[in-house]
Amino acid sequence: SSTPASLGFLDIEFPKSSDLFELFECTETMRTDYDYESFLQGLRALTVSEESYFRINESGLLCIQHQVETQGGGRCFVDFIMLPNVLDEEEQEGAEAAP
Repeated sequence: SSTPASLGFLDIEFPKSSDLFELFECTETMRTDYDYESFLQGLRALTVSEESYFRINESGLLCIQHQVETQGGGRCFVDFIMLPNVLDEEEQEGAEAAP
């Protein structure tokens, strides 16, 4: 996925084989653009989560789900869902030209 910021673009590529992933399923390459500040908000619970799940559907809907232990020893889930940015034709051409 890619997101434009004031200093450029942030690109994240996930390898199919990594110790960081329990499961990685990807049937095709896709490119989506999200608001950078919103994306960072979705990562905030990453530091206290036991596990985190990232899912992107074919429409670009991003779901970040964090499993967090509660003070009583139970578990709860913190979900963050966001839609991709919709780019006009000029922005789309610029995003495609970005490294």
